[in-house]
Amino acid sequence: MSRERYRHVVGARRSHQFGGGLCNVLIRRINDHVELLFHADLRTGAVLTTEQAVEAAHALIEAARA
Repeated sequence: MSRERYRHVVGARRSHQFGGGLCNVLIRRINDHVELLFHADLRTGAVLTTEQAVEAAHALIEAARA
């Protein structure tokens, strides 16, 4: 049984090289892993361990500060 414990959606834009327009990035915690889904679509996402999710979060913070 899958149990979603967390969900957050970030409104984003696709790169003009790929047609532009709006998209959603969905971040959710399911059981013991984190999912990062582009366009809220399971086919376009990545499943991360807790450690990988923390690493990705730190990388996003560093990129935003650069």
